[in-house]
Amino acid sequence: MRNTIQQYEYNQQCESVKCCYKEKLVYAGDMIFGVVYPTFSNGRKYGKDRRRKYRETSEVQKKNNERRTADKLTWYIHENFGKNDYVISPTFKDSTRPLTDEEFKRETRNYIDRLKRLYKKAGVEFRAIIISEYGESGKPHLHIFVPGGVSRDAIEEAWGRGRCNSKRLQFDECGIVDLSKYVSKERRRFKRTFSTTRNIRKPKERTNVNYYSRKQCVEVLESANPQKFFADKYPGYWLSEFPRVEKNGINGGYYMTFVLYDPQGRNLMERKKR
Repeated sequence: MRNTIQQYEYNQQCESVKCCYKEKLVYAGDMIFGVVYPTFSNGRKYGKDRRRKYRETSEVQKKNNERRTADKLTWYIHENFGKNDYVISPTFKDSTRPLTDEEFKRETRNYIDRLKRLYKKAGVEFRAIIISEYGESGKPHLHIFVPGGVSRDAIEEAWGRGRCNSKRLQFDECGIVDLSKYVSKERRRFKRTFSTTRNIRKPKERTNVNYYSRKQCVEVLESANPQKFFADKYPGYWLSEFPRVEKNGINGGYYMTFVLYDPQGRNLMERKKR
């Protein structure tokens, strides 16, 4: 009986909370990455009670941190690189494989310095996003996003520690075609970090309040084809894939993520433009 009363009081408290929906947009290259989420206000007491009862576990928090890192990496890559740029994948042969993290970092810095000299000689501004990984077998390797304008053969030859493959970036409606394999690996199996050069551009962000309503989130969730809904809200952009809409069982709010692309963008492959 007591639990029933407590639950009733808690539900009454939740119903009295004022809810508004916030929209966060990240503009990165030809893409827009959007998040819609509810915010609540009913004094400080409600916030403290809810955090105490429903505090995220360390495992949940860890997964959220990994997702945020993957999102940030995706935004930075789309903002700074296009269809004329490259992704490099250097690996080590057995005789040159670093045995410690410090050796791995030193080899990475040395390669970046060699690339800087190569790009300076070609008269091209150098910038890079460097992803350092240890695979399932524990072997270190790299994925490096760099500008075009320099011979791919020269870039690969500058490595000198094993195999080095490079390829030109390709874009479809969801952005870089092969980007998912770089950002979706579980850290339980892959130890991964990423860093950037100082001249990397930050994507623009914008937050709007009350641009969405609960009714609109439900409309998107129940719609078989939400393309027109998003075309009206974001003129000039198309929906990349079906948006993800979830209802929170604790606060009753809806959380939505979506990706938009510019059909006339400079990076989209010609066959997709047609």
